[in-house]
Amino acid sequence: MSENASMHPNGGLPPLEVQDLSVILGEAPGSPRIVEDVSLTVAPGEILGLVGESGSGKSITCLAAMGLLGTGWRTKGGIRLGGSEVGQSGNESEWSKLRGRMAAMVFQDSTASLNPIQRIGKQLADTVARLRRISRSEAKRIAIDLLHRVEMPEPEERFHAYPFQLSGGQNQRVMIALALAGEPALLLADEPTTALDVTVQSQILNLIKSLRDESGMGVVLVTHDLGVVSEICDRVAVLYAGRVVESGSVSEIMVTPRHPYTKGLIESMPTLKGQIPEGISGQVPAPDSRPSGCVFAPRCFKATEHCTQSRPDDVLIQPGHAVGCFFPLTDDELRSGAEVKQLPEVSVAAEDGALLALEDAACDYKTRRGTVRAVSGVTLALREGESMAVIGESGSGKSTVGKLMLGIEPTSAGEALFEGQSVPLLGTSEHKTFARSVQLVPQNPYLSLDPRATIGKQIEEPLVIHRIGTPEDRHRRRNH
Repeated sequence: MSENASMHPNGGLPPLEVQDLSVILGEAPGSPRIVEDVSLTVAPGEILGLVGESGSGKSITCLAAMGLLGTGWRTKGGIRLGGSEVGQSGNESEWSKLRGRMAAMVFQDSTASLNPIQRIGKQLADTVARLRRISRSEAKRIAIDLLHRVEMPEPEERFHAYPFQLSGGQNQRVMIALALAGEPALLLADEPTTALDVTVQSQILNLIKSLRDESGMGVVLVTHDLGVVSEICDRVAVLYAGRVVESGSVSEIMVTPRHPYTKGLIESMPTLKGQIPEGISGQVPAPDSRPSGCVFAPRCFKATEHCTQSRPDDVLIQPGHAVGCFFPLTDDELRSGAEVKQLPEVSVAAEDGALLALEDAACDYKTRRGTVRAVSGVTLALREGESMAVIGESGSGKSTVGKLMLGIEPTSAGEALFEGQSVPLLGTSEHKTFARSVQLVPQNPYLSLDPRATIGKQIEEPLVIHRIGTPEDRHRRRNH
């Protein structure tokens, strides 16, 4: 915990206290509980990590703590921000007095969170002026100072840039600067580094840590990456199916986890030693189909009939370390690691041709300053049955290589080949046939899916475009 915790004007009050919080989707009786009886406390200057699989309730807990759930949601239990009670009785006017000043949030996707048609300096200065109630000129000065604080390169110049002119890491720095605009006592960071490459991720994490040390603010870091947790957090709360199943210090959780789920998460972390961890079988149950007993019982190797019938209370392993389990792991069970699988060897005959290849390929982009060569002299071959990783920092040309392979961009030199034939360009009739064989999984699903169409409709759309099956066949396939 930061030694500067008392520096914040909030004093020694915990910036966040959550007591028996439940978040319910819908007004009708029996509506599903997305989060159930969650209790958390963040001390001044402390970084609390919220970890768990997708669907565990991490983001919903943070949104509830900020009053950002919107219509159709209900909360039960208590939420206190800097000693001010809000929670289920809170209305928008109460939240607006605290949001930005007492607590602020940084979201995973900075690109979607920033206004694309407004310069980042104006967005930042407007936020500073609104939260601190100061003049425009003073707000601009503070905004530039905030860009300095978040270590933005050339902040005076970047002040006049649009979000699309900045990298993902730089946009995330803008989001952190926006969160700091009201000098909050609490920062909620929801997967702030997931979409960034590892070097930028490290920079952003170090930035959050240094800002905590500088200001004494409390931080809640939502992440699925236990490596990040061990590097930056002071304490950890492990969520599963909307409930906190274990909480404690980083050293206790990472070294001596007592809940089978926590142990499974740790052992599911990939390694660089050519082995694949066994992981945890099964998946997180949907909120409307959670078991009546222990929520983890269907996936737990220690579960008994008693676990399927009753929900465990928290057991205090030692001060500050609690676990919600009838049968916490013993020291002997902790020493028995999960099974690891050796990576399979892929044997490809030398005479096998490449399925997809680039041969001395280059790609040029035209800018106002002239032509820029994004990639040059790239040669690679992907054969049937192989997996290939293309890695590098932001701006190294990874996405451009993918665009060449997909026919989204033409090669300025060299060739892109699929089964020995030139990859057709996007927009041509040949590309429509090619697209049935080669497809892209985009990085950001939120920006890639149409918010106005159902998931089923969007899954069915490629089948309609390529005239695959009857309407009944397509409907059946999209549901499987």
